[in-house]
Amino acid sequence: MKFIDRVDGFAKKLERFVGGNAVNDPLYLTNRSLGQKIRIGLLIGAPVLALGWLIYLALDQQFDRPIMTERNAAKAAEAAKPKEPTGEVTAKILPNLDKEYTSEQSRDVEVIEASVGSADHVLSGKVRNNSDKIVNVADLVFDVTDSDGSQLGGVSVKIENIPAKGTATFRLSLPQHEGRTALVREVRSR
Repeated sequence: MKFIDRVDGFAKKLERFVGGNAVNDPLYLTNRSLGQKIRIGLLIGAPVLALGWLIYLALDQQFDRPIMTERNAAKAAEAAKPKEPTGEVTAKILPNLDKEYTSEQSRDVEVIEASVGSADHVLSGKVRNNSDKIVNVADLVFDVTDSDGSQLGGVSVKIENIPAKGTATFRLSLPQHEGRTALVREVRSR
């Protein structure tokens, strides 16, 4: 016997020892019967199919409650609730509010238009006198903002002798050169 034949024989014995007797092993894949193969397929496939079906139903919103049912229930609950007059609700929320409260904001003078010129940095616009009498002095306070909406500061404009039911213009050079918009903060008239 040659050396190669001895090594080959040893390799076959080693393979048979490690691999076992695969031909006679009932757990070996090729030795399973058709029934065993189907059973393994069902044991693995059934849970996968069930999980897939549940995921499909969840994505198809089959488990969600109908929105219309909730809306109808909310409308019915709202209709069943007794309505409270607005004054009573306000009185409950703000019990210490002065009943004779008036705003310092003037209703006689209204700012119709206000704009900031980007080239000349001038705030200009128009105001309207809503009253039946001449407004001697109207003080307007504006918040000047930049293009991002950040507040740069405030400016005050004084307009004199606005005719009854008439309009007047104003023009003011802005110290804030980055100003792009002006927001009305306060209007007072005398």
